Amino acid sequence: MYSQKALADNIRYHRVRLGLSQREIAEQLDVSVQAVSKWERGLAAPELFALCGLAGVFGVSVDALLSTFSASATAPAFIGVDGGGGKTEFVLFTASGEVLGRELLSATNPNTVGIDRTCSVLKEGIDKLLPLARNGVKGIHVGIAGIPSGSRRDYVARYLKDTYPAVLSRVSGDAESVVACCDGAERGIFATVGMGSCVFAKTEQGTRGFGGGGYLLDDGGSGFDIGREAMRAVLYAEQGIGEKTLLSERINERLGAHFLTRITELYGGAPRSISSLAPLVFDAMRASDAVASGIVKRSFETLADRITLARQLTNAGDTLVFSGGLLNVSELWMPILLARLPYHPNVIIPRLPQIFGACRLALSAFGGGAVLPEGRYLEEYERLKRSQSVFGRS
Repeated sequence: MYSQKALADNIRYHRVRLGLSQREIAEQLDVSVQAVSKWERGLAAPELFALCGLAGVFGVSVDALLSTFSASATAPAFIGVDGGGGKTEFVLFTASGEVLGRELLSATNPNTVGIDRTCSVLKEGIDKLLPLARNGVKGIHVGIAGIPSGSRRDYVARYLKDTYPAVLSRVSGDAESVVACCDGAERGIFATVGMGSCVFAKTEQGTRGFGGGGYLLDDGGSGFDIGREAMRAVLYAEQGIGEKTLLSERINERLGAHFLTRITELYGGAPRSISSLAPLVFDAMRASDAVASGIVKRSFETLADRITLARQLTNAGDTLVFSGGLLNVSELWMPILLARLPYHPNVIIPRLPQIFGACRLALSAFGGGAVLPEGRYLEEYERLKRSQSVFGRS
């Protein structure tokens, strides 16, 4: 039976779930803000065209908007968190795979932002999702680069326990999330290639890292390393002690001024500002620029040497798993890396997003043995991302 109150509650719930304002909804549907406000207060009901429009914006069916009952109303929820040096993703979900909310916030790697900032970003994301769990949150798994073990992990764990005493929580490094989203790779070498880089070996004895001390220390396979080397190459070319390169014009054009006049800004906004220059290096490499090709070659040969060392010092075997944002240009660097390795690895690139691994770990820890349904979760996760991308929030 149709209930105007249920419809009002559902409209507000899904708007908040997407992090949208009433004005954004009104603009999307070409109605007034006052109309949206009345819908949410139960003072008026949207006409059919607007109701269908709302369902489309929210990524749900019309029946779901009109329903007085949904699984999310009674099922406990869980939160998975995947944090790194560039961004942190939060997903609220149920054991049935229903994705109730998603937030994308700034970095939480303490090597990048400091431990206090790590905690404040975690609180911001969790606080935004908690109101969307109609029957409460049962458990949270936080996987963050830069805190695989030790005092920093303990600090974050205590912070979450003190801040959310009614919610169970678990903290680990992001390596666990990578492993959890990669079926069939319980043992092997894992390499993250993103804003920073990290190599770790997983064996029956546990996990051992090789590098990964943060973007300032990472020296191979990271966007920050490539961006920094690009600026150095431009400087040397201008001084006449290095080869001419397309990067000179492209970097200055991207920044709207000579890069040296922006150097304080670049390092002040690190690591994202420096690593944002990495795509220019790959583009110049595609244009057969020798300097850009040399930067990429040196960077990924260094990463290959770390992978080789990890294999030599552990019994992780020949499975090699990659994750991270630079996978979108793997056709440029993967042949370089593989040619450097003294063996032929079994390369795996996970088809699942890393946040799925964090969510899987949350349910495994606090869901009483439940298994996260991959199909439904991914379908709802992608639909939510598409809905958020309409408003530039993906």
